[in-house]
Amino acid sequence: MQLSDTREASRYSPAALLADEPVLSEDGVSFVVTVEQNVHSCVVTTEALQQLSRTHGFSMDEMNTYRAFEAKINSVARSLVLRGARRSPLVLDADCFH
Repeated sequence: MQLSDTREASRYSPAALLADEPVLSEDGVSFVVTVEQNVHSCVVTTEALQQLSRTHGFSMDEMNTYRAFEAKINSVARSLVLRGARRSPLVLDADCFH
């Protein structure tokens, strides 16, 4: 699994990253996960969402794909945090879902 580098992560809006509900942007969907009582800002990229949708034979927009795979996306984000990922936001790209 790979994370996009920090320069790319700086594009994401801080306000969107702290929202309680997922927020759609041109780069993907911003969301938060809580791991061991700590809140972590995350972004799943548009490319990752498109890959998830294609892999499972769906044709949906990004937010509907996020909702359909929300449990999997959150599980991957939590796993990365538990394995030591500390970037903020934590960017989940397509490589995170292979």
